[in-house]
Parts: sequence; structure tokens; C-alpha cells
Amino acid sequence: MNRILKQGVQLMVLTVYSINLSCNAQAIEDQNQKESTASPNVQILENIIQVPYSNSCRTLRVYLPPSYDSSDKNYPVIYMLDGQNLFDLRTSYSGEWEVDETMDALAKEQELEAIVVGVDNHGVFRMQEYNVYDHIEFGKQQGREFTNFLVGQIKPLIDKMYRTKPEREDNIVLGSSMGGLMAHYILMTNPDTFSKAGVYSPSFWVSEEIYSLHKQNPTQG
Repeated sequence: MNRILKQGVQLMVLTVYSINLSCNAQAIEDQNQKESTASPNVQILENIIQVPYSNSCRTLRVYLPPSYDSSDKNYPVIYMLDGQNLFDLRTSYSGEWEVDETMDALAKEQELEAIVVGVDNHGVFRMQEYNVYDHIEFGKQQGREFTNFLVGQIKPLIDKMYRTKPEREDNIVLGSSMGGLMAHYILMTNPDTFSKAGVYSPSFWVSEEIYSLHKQNPTQG
């Protein structure tokens, strides 16, 4: 009986494993079949920087304004979280934000130009990486480590590689949902680096401690 049960469990595991492989292969195939919708002035810096709190590298997606190559100007910078969703339907997991098309339109219609840096999230660990408080369901936070990573490593790299305006007045951080929570936290804790934050539908529900942080820094909100 034990031998039969053991064989049954092994068969079930192999079946589930096979299904998962098929699903993953189908998801990759479906993604590869999508045409890229990213503008030509979006540069993909694939796995360009080591993540200090995980055994991985991070991809950055950099939108350059239309006048970048034909001028010697320096530009403000908008740092956006969930970089996979910003520019390209092929890499997006919840619909493309069309940030590149929007920035092109602003440059043409209002002469408003900025560099946009999309920072990819950590995939299945997104809920941890974009949370600054330990959570009973999502586990130990990595958001504070991510904040240090963005401020201490990603921003200096971008300032070195591109013609940016590095001062706080010209740097903005933006995110949605859990990314909105992180954008709010990053601004609250790094007012010398960022002057503004775009906080869209922030997931403040993860912890009431975020309200205390805001009360402690009311002038940054």
C-alpha cells in the first residue's frame, strides 16, 4: 500500500511539473510572438547592475527625449517603477503604460522633455521588494533595501551614463499600486535626492505604519 501511494505521489508531482513546464513554455512563446511597441529612443540596459540584496541583476529601460542626440543639453529625470510595463506591450504583464508615446507627444506639443528610467521589478518577489514593512502574507520586506539600491547605485549610474540634471529639483520618482507605496516612501526618506513623487493608487493597505511616516514628514507629501 505504501509503495502504491508513493508511486501515486510521484506520478502526481511529475504531472504537475509537466503542466507547469508546458504553461511556462506557452507563456514565453506568447510573449515572444508579441511585437515590440517600444519607441526607437528607448534603450534596454539588460541585467546591467547587480542587486545587492538578491542573487540577481537588474534591467533598466531608459527613454531618451527626441532632442537628446542632436543637442548637448542636460535633462530632468523621472524614475519609474515596474519598468516592464512602461514602454513595451511585449514585456508588460498588466498592459503597457505608453510612457514613451506620451513623452514624445509632450515634447512635440509642449516642448517638455525628460529622461525616463524604468526600473524593472523583481518578478515573483515584487510584493517583497515594493514593501517596506514585514508582512504576514508576503514575507520580509525588501523595500528599504530597494530604496538604497535606487538612490545609492541606480541613480549614480544613470547620472554617469547620460546627460542628466542630478539635483533634487530635477528628479522625480513614480509608481503605481505597490510601486506607488514605494514612490511615496522613497520621497519621504530621500528628500535630498527627489523633489517630487507620482503616487498612483498606492497600496497603503499593507501597513498603517506608512501613515505615521507621512505625518512625520508632512512637508514632503
